[in-house]
Amino acid sequence: LLADAVSGIVGSIISFFIWILGGILFVLIYILIWVAQYNDFVNAAAVTNGWVIVRDLCNMFFILILLIIAFATILRIESYNAKKLLPKLLIMAVLINFSKTICGLIIDFSQVIMLTFVNGFKEMGGGNLTEMLGIDKILKIGANEKNINLLEIVGSYFLALLYTIISVIVILVMVAVLVMRMVMLWVYIVLSPLAYLLSAFPAGQKYSQQWWSEFSKNVIVGPVLAFFIWLSFISLGSGAKTMDSTPEPGDTGGTKKISTISKMGTSTTTAETTAAGIAQAGTPENMLKFIISIGMLIGGLMITQQIGG
Repeated sequence: LLADAVSGIVGSIISFFIWILGGILFVLIYILIWVAQYNDFVNAAAVTNGWVIVRDLCNMFFILILLIIAFATILRIESYNAKKLLPKLLIMAVLINFSKTICGLIIDFSQVIMLTFVNGFKEMGGGNLTEMLGIDKILKIGANEKNINLLEIVGSYFLALLYTIISVIVILVMVAVLVMRMVMLWVYIVLSPLAYLLSAFPAGQKYSQQWWSEFSKNVIVGPVLAFFIWLSFISLGSGAKTMDSTPEPGDTGGTKKISTISKMGTSTTTAETTAAGIAQAGTPENMLKFIISIGMLIGGLMITQQIGG
């Protein structure tokens, strides 16, 4: 009786937090899929308006650069010699007006690769991701009358909470990476005319190279991260059924009904569980599946950071 009472109280408290975190997790999963599918970087209204303003300013600065070249030629400053800079300046003056189109082509190339992987896992949705991580089993707690243990029950609830917290953090970081990529690509597209303007004269070339470096990193981030999410689904999604220890509907010999206090504390619910004595998520098979799944996603984030910044 004491075990039932304590486990019911602890279970209701932890289940409340798991219920909240579980809702957040599902929202994050669908946000992740939506952000991963976003493919309108160049045509966004803010990007188009901002790029036009920056382009016009850069076109005005070309007049100033021509004056600088003229004075440098008179003063015989070799680094600003007209023969060296004028051909490059004219080319950059043309490219400035096509800078958004060039950015769009580069982004579209990366998006073709990224969306190939995104389309591979978006149909699976949040349900398959939670199954892959073993979240769907975290509150399936077994209880045999002969070997029921209070510590096992409380430990199972805490294990469930730990699973959920780790999953929320990892998915949240992935969403943050993709959202930041989206925002930074908007910014770099708007500033793209400056990259061509600065590359037209020696003093600005290092800043132009910095723009290209940061722009390339943010372009690469998406396909790399999408690949690792897809790889996690492919590698472990197919093994979800084999690792699932949930009994078949017709198998009633090893199950038992347990009454637990609901998260609101006003009603009770019953959960059909196996007679294992611990949560299904705590079995070696499901713990290993969770560790591998989270490990692959975290590994993908680490490689994304190294490759894409």
